[in-house]
Amino acid sequence: MISAQSIEILADLTRPEYQGQLYDLHGMLHFGKISFDNGVLTMTFQDNPAANKLSLIFHTVTLHRFTFMNTTDEFTWTLDLLYRGRVEVGGKLIELSEDGRGYFYCDFLEGQTVEFWAAGMEVKVG
Repeated sequence: MISAQSIEILADLTRPEYQGQLYDLHGMLHFGKISFDNGVLTMTFQDNPAANKLSLIFHTVTLHRFTFMNTTDEFTWTLDLLYRGRVEVGGKLIELSEDGRGYFYCDFLEGQTVEFWAAGMEVKVG
């Protein structure tokens, strides 16, 4: 797992690296699904023939905001932005929570959004 503290602020996470290979979640791979269970948020992406499957797994997650709309084909969703950013808490702009978690922003071109706190993330392929 990569800790939130070691993820560069505003770094583009739509192009994760796994075992020396870069993956393009914005253009090459299509959104498959998102799930949240027991503090773990998982976003899965795959290519058209579903030969390659990549998951971004965020740990110790607290969901803050999400917006999802009904669409006819979820595989048309295109990941636009995914990064660790700053958020206003108590009138102050902060990068990390008191317990060291980062605030992440995820937006799809079709309007779906998720904002959440996470201790870190990992990338899995297969």
